[in-house]
Amino acid sequence: MPDHSEQLIHLVYEASLDNSLWPELVLTLAEHLEKARETLPASQQQSSITNMAKHFLRAFSISERIVDLQEREGQHTAVLNTFSFGLALINEQGETIMKNSAMMAQPKIARLFDKTTTPLLRCPLTEIEQSLKQWVSQINRTDEPSALALPTNGAANLLMLPRREAVRMGFPPKAAAVLLVTDAGENDGIRAFAAKYGLTRRETDLLAAITQTGDLKQAAAEIELSYESARTYLKRIYNKTGSRSQVDLIQNLHKGPLNVLRKRRTSEEEQHRVRRLMQLKDGRILEYFTLGPKTGRPVVHFDALAGITVDIVGNPAGVLTHLEKHDIRLITPCRPGGFRSSPRAMTSLRDFSGDVVELLDHLKVDRFSIFAVSFGAGSAVAVAHELQDRIDRVVLSSAPYPAYSPRIGATWTCFTRCRVCWAGNGRRCCGRCCPS
Repeated sequence: MPDHSEQLIHLVYEASLDNSLWPELVLTLAEHLEKARETLPASQQQSSITNMAKHFLRAFSISERIVDLQEREGQHTAVLNTFSFGLALINEQGETIMKNSAMMAQPKIARLFDKTTTPLLRCPLTEIEQSLKQWVSQINRTDEPSALALPTNGAANLLMLPRREAVRMGFPPKAAAVLLVTDAGENDGIRAFAAKYGLTRRETDLLAAITQTGDLKQAAAEIELSYESARTYLKRIYNKTGSRSQVDLIQNLHKGPLNVLRKRRTSEEEQHRVRRLMQLKDGRILEYFTLGPKTGRPVVHFDALAGITVDIVGNPAGVLTHLEKHDIRLITPCRPGGFRSSPRAMTSLRDFSGDVVELLDHLKVDRFSIFAVSFGAGSAVAVAHELQDRIDRVVLSSAPYPAYSPRIGATWTCFTRCRVCWAGNGRRCCGRCCPS
């Protein structure tokens, strides 16, 4: 056993990062188990088996964390994209760690993140122009935020926060600086404000343009309105909102709690939220993953451990394209003890079929197909056996299990060592290969 421990440990970590190696890891663990039975005294076998089980659980835990991190990254991005102000996390090299949609909405601002150029930012107070990397270094030396602007457009309102200030406000410490840019032209605050005071569509357009430009003439030109007409619209806005000036109007607008929320469409990923939980009749929790059109053909998928699961959580948009193309609704139930599903003692994989029935009834799925990958074939065959009247077809990809029927009285060792038992000698072990 010690001779193979290093190989096993390497394989554990490789499988955690590369899901295609899970079958090799499982087979290697099975091989170690068999060798332990052959070479170790009975007193040491349990210790060896326990040690191998720890390696296996460690690998599965790491893989599960990767799924959680990918999901959390997607959630963080979705939250950041709701803000009307642009936000970007910058590292010490001036490179972007993460940025939201509002940051990229203005082409002039978006050029800051073009890797093929080295755009500069100007400080309006000192007139100094520097690159993102240089500004990150400077504000962290002085530990003071800095107002910045694009050299070609002094109206751009940019603010860079040093690491300590960003952390204090709740941003992750991995960011050396946080760059903010306001974009109040298209946000839920304006829509809520317009609805509250009964502004017309053109009045709302003018209000949005004013918040962007700060100048009535520029705002009128922006929405293709004459200056005199813009003045008339602005007076109407004043009367409806009780404002006395543009400054007063903007202050009233920014008092609204929805002003920081940007108007946006729901993304495909949000429309097809992947990870979901349901409570089973016995009180246990079942986690399942689902993706694809709700009217698509239901396909219940059984993964080896976390292969396709990682794909649909980490890249739902990419997977969704294929599911929509083939009109498939993918449903992946997580086995007891896997991911966030409650653990349960089982005597056979067939015991899992009851959970699958509850899930399908919950989703109002009557008939379905089964698709399994690698070691998921065991669950697929077991569920197919129990739910034959509801299944259209079963597809097993890279199924590792041999086609055999267990015989009463025979052990796994019999079938792996004895050709007679393997071929099926009645309903019992042949008696030649083991004491049983």
